[in-house]
This record gives sequence, C-alpha cells and structure tokens, in this order.
Amino acid sequence: MTAPVALACRCGQVRGRLDPAGGSHVLCQCRDCAAGAHHITGVAPSGPADIFQTTPDRLTIDAGFDNLAAIRLSPKGLVRWYARCCATPFANTMPGPGLPLRRPFRRVVSGDDRAKLGPVICEANMRGPDGKTRHRGFTRAAMAILRRAALSRVLGRERRAPFSVPTMRRPAGPRF
Repeated sequence: MTAPVALACRCGQVRGRLDPAGGSHVLCQCRDCAAGAHHITGVAPSGPADIFQTTPDRLTIDAGFDNLAAIRLSPKGLVRWYARCCATPFANTMPGPGLPLRRPFRRVVSGDDRAKLGPVICEANMRGPDGKTRHRGFTRAAMAILRRAALSRVLGRERRAPFSVPTMRRPAGPRF
C-alpha cells in the first residue's frame, strides 16, 4: 500500500484518507456530473468533474461522517455524496453493490497530494470546439474499473465501504 492522501471538504469538518495505488484519474463532462455538481453547490460547473475511480477498501472517512449527505438525480442514477457543512461534492458511488466503485473528487484531496493521483487516463464526454462529444482512454479506464471491482469482490474487500446507500431524496430544481 502506498502512502495515503488526505481528503477534506472545504471547511475541514469531513476528513478522510485515500490509497491512490488502486485507482484511475478521470475527467468527465457528462450532463449528469454537471447536474450533480449544480444541485449540490448551486453553481453551474465551469469544467469537467475531476474524479479518482477506486474501490471501497481504498477510501476511509476519519471524521465528520455525520456531515455527509447524498442525493440521486434519477431512480437509477449515481449516489452523489457531499459535505452538508459546506456543500462540497465529496464522492460518487453506484446505487447498489453490483459494482463496488467509489469516485472521490480530486478537489477534496489535499493540494500537495493531488499529484499522487497520477495522470488523467480517461476524458469522458468532453465537448470539442465543434460541439461534438469525444472520449479518450475510455476503454482503458473501463477495463481498469472492471478489473479492480472484480478483484475487490473476490477478495471480499468491497464490504469495507465507508458509504452505504441511504434513503435517497431527489433534489428539486432544474435538470441539465
């Protein structure tokens, strides 16, 4: 295991650790990621979601778990976790246990530790100057996710998850 990186919301009430050895650095500019950020922060995002895809056993919440809340934008959508104390998007999870995946946002990683997340290996749903949607490295990232998820399930590590799916509420307001 590599040295963990520190995680914290903007005000520091929610804190945790992430093992960066088992994950993929990904940028996503899909409508769902933009809508999730908008509903949590109240501000339309200015760029893609900068996330780190990993398995549940690589993420630990050390303090402020009671300040975490979650929303889903659709009945089958991702569970979007955020710090209620300061409206900081914290992580996304799948709605069920089928694919053990956690996606903490890079912005909750301490500034000095961000380089430890490695280079971006996938850019999903990026809009080009011509308005068309493009993907780069999607197959590589998808295969890495599936490999890590399968290994986590086989070894039983997915049960060590700091997030479990709570009773969801659907936020009011405009959808993207």
